[in-house]
Amino acid sequence: MEPIEFTDHKYGVDVAVGDIKVDLAVQRATVPARVRKLTANFNPTLVGELLVSERPEGLFVLDGHHRLTAAQNANGNGMSTVTCEVFTGISKADEARLFMGRNDRANIARVDRDRNLATSGDQATLDVQMAAQAAGYVFVADRAEDSTFRDRAAGIAIMRDAERRKYIDLSGPEHLTQIFGVYARAYGNKERPESTLLKALSKIFVGKFEVDEDRLYDRLRGLPPQQLVASAKQRQIELSVTRSVSTVRVTVELIAEQYNRGLPADSPKRIRL
Repeated sequence: MEPIEFTDHKYGVDVAVGDIKVDLAVQRATVPARVRKLTANFNPTLVGELLVSERPEGLFVLDGHHRLTAAQNANGNGMSTVTCEVFTGISKADEARLFMGRNDRANIARVDRDRNLATSGDQATLDVQMAAQAAGYVFVADRAEDSTFRDRAAGIAIMRDAERRKYIDLSGPEHLTQIFGVYARAYGNKERPESTLLKALSKIFVGKFEVDEDRLYDRLRGLPPQQLVASAKQRQIELSVTRSVSTVRVTVELIAEQYNRGLPADSPKRIRL
């Protein structure tokens, strides 16, 4: 990882609590319950040192914004300034990297992690974001409820699967864009897509056979996503007695059964597993 570039870096800088702003592009979303708890039990000695970036347009907190908000709420009760570690002259991408680096990723909500990775310029995250947006899904959002696709890992897995297939003309991001498009055409883009079904569709499109997309759309419309995945999980349990098989594989088999129904056995358009 490249080092973070800055023009100045100071510790122990006292800053007025009202002078520090929050930018969610380089921060986690505010959890109101956490702010209420910190405010109700506010103790100035426990605020500690905040991590702050000095931009031309002002000071922005990078780590500690819940403590900052509690201090701002307590302003007038003896808390007018906070002690800060201040970076000057760093890029917004590096601000996001600092936030991620100073926090355990396991304790960062998925939507906050994805937003910060996008801000930091993580290419895989940006590829997922662009593919999802092309189909009308919202990947990066300030609030979890505003995001209609949250599974960054699934998006990356789909891209990598395509990239391993030397016979596929599409790049990984192009393939992911295609899969999002197929799903959105069949089911719309208002509801959150099932990651298992996205992966299953990817397996079908990286297969060495010709897929009649209109036929596939028609068959998918008769298979509600949640019901299809639930059926796949049930069949997986039944098959586990005789063989080990993934839910994605079983989902592919269920789609293939519906797609192949009515096609001659020697049809080149059959999905052959």
